[in-house]
Order: sequence, then structure tokens, then C-alpha cells
Amino acid sequence: MITARPRIRLVAAIVAITGGALALSLEPAPPTADAAEVARPLPRDGVALRAGETVDVSVLQHPELSRSVRISEDGSIEYPFLGRLEAAGRTAEALERAISSALAQQFSLRDVRVSVFRTAPPNGSVFVLGHVTRSGRHDLPSDKPLTLIQLIALAGGFSAEADTASVQILGGSEGGAETRTFDLSGLERAAESADTTLHDGDVIVIARAPEVAVLGQVNSPGTIPLRAGESRGILLVLARARGFTRLADRDEVLWIRAGTGAREARRIDVDAVLDGKAPEPQIEPGDVLYVTERMF
Repeated sequence: MITARPRIRLVAAIVAITGGALALSLEPAPPTADAAEVARPLPRDGVALRAGETVDVSVLQHPELSRSVRISEDGSIEYPFLGRLEAAGRTAEALERAISSALAQQFSLRDVRVSVFRTAPPNGSVFVLGHVTRSGRHDLPSDKPLTLIQLIALAGGFSAEADTASVQILGGSEGGAETRTFDLSGLERAAESADTTLHDGDVIVIARAPEVAVLGQVNSPGTIPLRAGESRGILLVLARARGFTRLADRDEVLWIRAGTGAREARRIDVDAVLDGKAPEPQIEPGDVLYVTERMF
């Protein structure tokens, strides 16, 4: 057993041998590069947490339960041993209480001290609705603005029925209450809108393109969207209905014009149009083409 006085002498000897290295080791070490890159917690602001945010959860005296987690799109977090917990819509303080209560019940722990801090500010989100591949909410990135063209790409692009000539932005809290309309039907027009920055709460609406109805003796009867920038000639419309059946009367196609009071039908001889003997009618939204059946 080492007595008090020899222990003092032993420490003094170690200090003398190491040249003061022991004293230097007691000073705090400079932060490493990795530590400098760790996001600093943000001050409490009482604002509800949102999907897409990242939070740091620390549990006093239980470092194995402390970690950084991201709030998923459904508003929950995946926490060890507890499974999924609702996070979006709660404040950081409310999430602390929920985690503390769940840990106390799961492990019978007393006086569980949980701290939750945001590590990145909420950047907000925008919504894209209508005729895109993936409609729904999209979070705004934290490092750069999100433009209209980029959002359409994130949503998987337009569907075949989209009205690309009339894309609307309903302004949110930052963008104002106005409604803006953009024509994205061509590359040049799309480029002009590439710098249109979106703001938190913006709602982007892509409506269905205007349509015509093609009925009767065609291979795919039904409605045909009139895409922006595309020819509206009767031949293309019939081609998109996959052409005539073998029973079709090609010189007896009835064209019912929209907007005419009596809705009178005009007879179109498609073979004459193909031969250049008659002008090609231009179809308008709401028109109806009815291909009659040949009489034998």
C-alpha cells in the first residue's frame, strides 16, 4: 500500500521525468476536423418540427441511446428499442417528453433526462399536385434554392395528360398570395422559368390537358389530350386513337364542334384530306369526332 507522502513523491517524479507532459495532458484538446463539422444545435424556438428535419437526441448517462435522427416523410423518427415515434407537429420539448416517457416504460428507468435539438433550420416545403409522376410534398433544400424546373424533375416529370402550357404556382407564405402561370411546353420557355424560385408553402398545380373525344370505329376510342405545342390536325388526333377499324367509313367522319349552339355535325372525308384534295380541319378542345360504320 502506498502512503500519502510516497504517492506525492511518485507524482512529482513522473512530472519531472515527462517534462510537464502530465500537466499538458490536463488541458482541453483542440477540436478535431470532424468535430468542427458537426452541426451546432439551434436555440429553442417553440416551432413545431417538420418532416425532413434532423434532430439530435441525447440521453443523460445513457450515451448508447443518443443519436442524430432525421424525421421521415411520414413525420416519424426511428429510435432504437422504441421503434417509430411521431415527431412532426411536435415541438422539441414535446418530443423530449415523448421519448423520456417511452424509455421509462420500456426500461423502467427513473429520472430519464432527454434533450432534443434541431441541427438544421426548417427550410419549409412545397407541394406539387396534378399530372406528374410523383405528386405530393417536397422539402426545400437547405443549401440552395429550388426552382420550378427542378421540382418537376424531382416529381418524375409530367404525365402524358399534363397541360404543360399552363403550370400554376399558388403562392405560399413567402411567395405571396398571387397565382402565377408558366408555359413549360417548349425547351426555350422552360429555360425562361428555370430561375423561378419556389418558397415555403407554394403549391404547384399541373392540370389535365384539354381533350377531344374520338368515338365510333377507331381502335382506341375515348378522350385524347391535346398536348401543348402539338398539331391539332384531325389526322394526328385520329392517329392517336390508333386509327380506323376495318369497319370504319373513312369518308363519313362526323366532326361535332364545341361551342356551337346547335352542336351541328360536319362531315369530313379523311381520304380527301390525305390526298390533299381537302384542307385538314384543326380540332379544338371539347370537339367530338365520330367515325361511322361502313354500309355494306
